[in-house]
Amino acid sequence: MCKIKFLLIFCIFLFIFSVQLLADENSTASSGSITQIEIIGLRRTREETVLFPLERFLGRDASLLDVNDVQAVIRNVGVVEPVNIELIESDNGFILRLTVAERWSIFPFPLIMAGSGSWTLGLFLADTNAFGLANQLAGGVIYGSSGLSVISVYNHNAGRSRFPGWNIMFMYGNQEVKNTDSSENVYRLYNINSLRISLGLNYPVNDILSVSTSHSFTNIALEDNTNKISPPENGAMLLGNSINLSLRSSNWDGIFLSQRSLSLRYGYTYDFLGSYSHETGLRLVFEHSIIPGFRITSTGNASWRPGTGHSTDIYTESGPPGEILPSGFSASSYAGISLGLEKNLMQFSWGNISVLASWQTVLSYNSITGNDFNHGPSGGIRLFLSRIALPALGAYFAYNMSADLFQMGFSMGMGF
Repeated sequence: MCKIKFLLIFCIFLFIFSVQLLADENSTASSGSITQIEIIGLRRTREETVLFPLERFLGRDASLLDVNDVQAVIRNVGVVEPVNIELIESDNGFILRLTVAERWSIFPFPLIMAGSGSWTLGLFLADTNAFGLANQLAGGVIYGSSGLSVISVYNHNAGRSRFPGWNIMFMYGNQEVKNTDSSENVYRLYNINSLRISLGLNYPVNDILSVSTSHSFTNIALEDNTNKISPPENGAMLLGNSINLSLRSSNWDGIFLSQRSLSLRYGYTYDFLGSYSHETGLRLVFEHSIIPGFRITSTGNASWRPGTGHSTDIYTESGPPGEILPSGFSASSYAGISLGLEKNLMQFSWGNISVLASWQTVLSYNSITGNDFNHGPSGGIRLFLSRIALPALGAYFAYNMSADLFQMGFSMGMGF
């Protein structure tokens, strides 16, 4: 009897073990890991440029792979368009095979802006896939009612070696600087010659976290400012240093590439004449698709620059981002938020057109105009080009209800 009980227990155990083993085998067969990535369709772009950000998918369970996650990573590279994504079973696991089409990355583009009594014309030549590494190289000239500017910039992305990415920029300007309040009343007007050279470093800690620094030298010489409005007493030679901590993730809904990001910044500017200034900044972006092609867009910006009473304060002020304020608006500290919706209108083989509407609110301060509160609606259209390596082209209009001011313009890579 004891032997029978033992045999029965052994058979039950063997049955359970066999069922579990069969289940494990079936699970392994249907959910093997991704062991290899293949990319088809690259000509000018180096394979490592697209392969490096995709390596995060190696070792993942193939049955749990979300194709939209792969789409988001590829589109973030910026220079290729996904054509087909497939999983192919092999003896060693699954191969993630991607067929891509390269975007046009070398192109001239004009810059035309007009509105609020000012105008700007410009011409740039850009390569957004320099050396096949998705690096950005651009140079051009801008001429308008405020003067002349010559700009050149090169950005070298960090690669697989984890060596920091770097960027360098050169800018020369002969310009009339106009500072206004939110109603476009001019409170400061002067002419300068300026030269700026900057060097930046960027280190991606992981897939979502990066640290960057920027170091710059700016020389500002005042021109003849007779009959100008409250011009600065002296020019400046500024050394600028800043550090930025950024968290960012992206997702793809089939139409929009949306992001969620948080950036924290600290900057210190020293003037050789003996003055200095500090700046602490924050930027928050939250984009979320309600349904494919229809999303919430929200952005927050804040900057705090404590006044020192020195001339450096004038040269380090900047305008809050947004469409409701005039281009000459300047503030030492500000906080603003934009809440909006964006809807895809039309989809084409070469891109898509969307409309967006937002409500913008900005609280700002400077030593001349004091505290200023502005709010109002903004709307416009955006054109995303799938075959050209540009973020977006857009036209916008905005109405500042506080200042009774209407604004309109054109932008590239439009955002609040």
